[in-house]
Amino acid sequence: MNELRAIIENWKELSADGRRSVLLTLADVVGSSCRRPGARMLADEEGWIAGHIGGGCLEGDLIEHARAALQSGEPRTVIYDLSESGELAWGLGIGCPGTIEVFIEPFDEALVLRFEAIANLKAPVALVTVFQTGDDAPCARGDRWVIRSDGSVDRSLPDGSSAAEINNAAQQVLAARKSSVREFGTDLESFKVLVEFLAPPLKLVVFGSGQDTTALLVLAADLGWEATVVDPGAIVEARRRVPDTVTVITAEPDTVVDDLGIDDRTAVVMLSHQFQRDRALLEYLSGSQAPYVGLIGAFARRDALLSALSPEHLSDLEGRLHAPVGLDIGGERPEEIALSIAAEILAVFNARGGGFLRDGKGSIHGRQDDEVEGT
Repeated sequence: MNELRAIIENWKELSADGRRSVLLTLADVVGSSCRRPGARMLADEEGWIAGHIGGGCLEGDLIEHARAALQSGEPRTVIYDLSESGELAWGLGIGCPGTIEVFIEPFDEALVLRFEAIANLKAPVALVTVFQTGDDAPCARGDRWVIRSDGSVDRSLPDGSSAAEINNAAQQVLAARKSSVREFGTDLESFKVLVEFLAPPLKLVVFGSGQDTTALLVLAADLGWEATVVDPGAIVEARRRVPDTVTVITAEPDTVVDDLGIDDRTAVVMLSHQFQRDRALLEYLSGSQAPYVGLIGAFARRDALLSALSPEHLSDLEGRLHAPVGLDIGGERPEEIALSIAAEILAVFNARGGGFLRDGKGSIHGRQDDEVEGT
């Protein structure tokens, strides 16, 4: 939801200056695209933009459509055929051939307030947005519903069978943690929706303070993660060096670990370099929901720590413990080590291997049929 929050903040700045703006959402992609469905961009009538949905290739043309939407006050959907054989691809210099649909709508205070409520949610939700409709469709372009895993909806769904179909699609997206484009109805009653998987920002809990910790916390803040550092030595100097958004807890880990809210959206990184403390933390974290537990240190240190754990603890940590922590990119400096750790965390939460893109096949974004992975 970090991009959504950034869009909201940009709207507030424009609104304070009395400038109207338009929200542009990449609604569907067939083939290749620089961004995935759900990417957003904000534009005002003067041509100022924040964010991007076409890697810079489409933004100039989209500005004209944004101005038209502001003048009419009505949402619209623009389709770009960017196939390699298409004239439009040659004219715009497109680097990612495919067909994309962009939903454009005036971005007013009511919609901003709704998006703010979504951005502040603490649990994943499915956001369903209607972006194409037939003349007799039971809904209109721009209709939206926020659907939770328990099936609850923030607004009434369309009458008839569409309600169940929309809710079922939302539940499938929540279960798969992947966004999806769906079409319901037939002929004039048909409508097309983007069903987005939206989750709160990743949480990062770091145990231990030092140069590596500081570099990792700075990078986490840039990525929009909710970061916490726990260490009795994280004194005033540490507070000055980390971003204001980072929570600094100066206490022994075992006295606060139960209060950190470690869940299935939390990455834990242990940078304390203290054997007994790390052993105790590994025992605790073995019973947590954290999908990622990173441990700094050499292989010999890792092996010594693991040999001190019970078979039950080892079994619970299997597949989640990353030790030594980070991807193998040859990092030496704190900033490089932090980059390798953050990249590994992203790879784990996005179910990727962290290898070279050049060695892959198919879509860079891992799209399967009409689905794209959520972040």
